[in-house]
Amino acid sequence: MPTSAVLVSGGLDSAVLLAQELDTGRGAQPIHVRAGLAWEDAEARTIERLIAAPPFAGRVAPVVTLTIDMREVYPPSHWAITGTPPAYDTSDEDVYLEGRNIVLIAKAAVLCARLKISRLALGPLAGNPFPDATPRSASRASPGPLTTQPITATRNGTVIPSRPACTCSARV
Repeated sequence: MPTSAVLVSGGLDSAVLLAQELDTGRGAQPIHVRAGLAWEDAEARTIERLIAAPPFAGRVAPVVTLTIDMREVYPPSHWAITGTPPAYDTSDEDVYLEGRNIVLIAKAAVLCARLKISRLALGPLAGNPFPDATPRSASRASPGPLTTQPITATRNGTVIPSRPACTCSARV
């Protein structure tokens, strides 16, 4: 059974993180969190292809897909719901998905606690300017009822200890 979990999106950052976790010999449980956003079908297809290819084929547990519906929070006209990407030069404030990292982490952390997985890795982009991708945000997250299961966040091979059952981000 894996002792490490990785939030995966099918992108390069999560693929590298998954490979790094495998290299430690801990085993890795890929977790994909779907929140009702337009690109998630493409993510899921990419993750399946990624997991079936070397160096992952036969070395990682099957992907666990979790859902949490953010369409209840974002308006139907929001670009992340409609799938209409903003222009390249759109300001950060106009593309911000409020609470995205916290939602992904919270759902995955509960699964990790249930599966007795003591390590959760995620890889936000180094240039992520948003407030929920900061170490301070992680320190404010409440462990709630999951106080018995310590989780450790990992960024690009660097271990970041956290409060029990809470993980978040330092920039890669």
